[in-house]
Amino acid sequence: MRSGILFDPTLGVLLARKDDDRQLPTIYRLGKLTADDQEAAESDRLLYVAATRAREKLIISGCVTATKDGTPGRLGGWLGRTLAPALRSGASAGVSGEDATGLAGVQVAIEDGDPQPRYLDLTAGASPVACAIYGSGWTWEARPVAAPAQTEVAVSLPPPLLAPIAAEPVGIDGRAAEQERDPGQRVWRVVPATERPRAPAWVIGKLVHAALAAWRFPDDDGAFARWAEAHGRSYGLTDADQLIDAVREGRKLLLRFEAHPLHAEMAGAVRRLHEVPYSLVAGDGRVENGIIDALYLRDGGSADGTWTIVEFKTDHVRDAAALERLLAEEDYLAQAERYAAAVERLLGSRPAVALCLLDYAGGVHVHR
Repeated sequence: MRSGILFDPTLGVLLARKDDDRQLPTIYRLGKLTADDQEAAESDRLLYVAATRAREKLIISGCVTATKDGTPGRLGGWLGRTLAPALRSGASAGVSGEDATGLAGVQVAIEDGDPQPRYLDLTAGASPVACAIYGSGWTWEARPVAAPAQTEVAVSLPPPLLAPIAAEPVGIDGRAAEQERDPGQRVWRVVPATERPRAPAWVIGKLVHAALAAWRFPDDDGAFARWAEAHGRSYGLTDADQLIDAVREGRKLLLRFEAHPLHAEMAGAVRRLHEVPYSLVAGDGRVENGIIDALYLRDGGSADGTWTIVEFKTDHVRDAAALERLLAEEDYLAQAERYAAAVERLLGSRPAVALCLLDYAGGVHVHR
């Protein structure tokens, strides 16, 4: 409840607007009773947990009103909730509530400005109760506690048993780093600034890699387009023209590869694995993690069968000179060598490596 406003899950928002007779609406009073009941139930649960966890002493705060003659009146707070069973049992036995709690005949004359609390020895059933009553004007002041004198004793420590452990360096490739990225890479521009919006190149690359991992290629019934649009939206594309461009470019690259002999070779492989993760300790103690785009086995699966690693790249490459610059700028060849060494260690045979460029001079180029 905030500023006289109640939020009830059943009744909705309730306002404390009084009518001409200064009466609150009935529905508001009903909601207030429900809220009060829930608050009292939660308080009882907290009291139960506190009471059942105590081993030696239980300290309960509460309010005791005083009558005109100085005798205790109504008990409030957790104190009243705790003594309620004693009050009920005492009343059923013909004993007054005050007698049942040990407060009968007790007169507590405390002035508001009384600097000292009044202590009473009472009982709750058969349990002794130490009661301290404070006036409304009493304030608590912390008492200074003298710290015990400590004598510094020189302690001779033994030499360390182990040398400090240095953190192991971890090597991770771009694909593995992208999967662990949190939050994942997304398109944040909602309204394109160009007349003919184009989808970001990295979105097209992720879309093509997702299709190759699922070994899914364009069809005529529109299922691929719907699948590709859903993936584009998951990368953050919201503009319809950008989605169309992403699907169109991805479709073009996939159809090129589907017409290439490498596709037929992979489709007829004995075993074909996609998005293959690996983790191993290199010779220098480095932990190396990576994800291989595709790994397939041909030659009938015999003992001397050949495993082949395929790394797909969607970079736009115009000619041979542009390819040389790309390989010099990027670590594609070094990455392929790391993948080959990892597969050789894990499978026991040296694999072949194919770097498949899907956008090379309007076609597909396989660099082996």
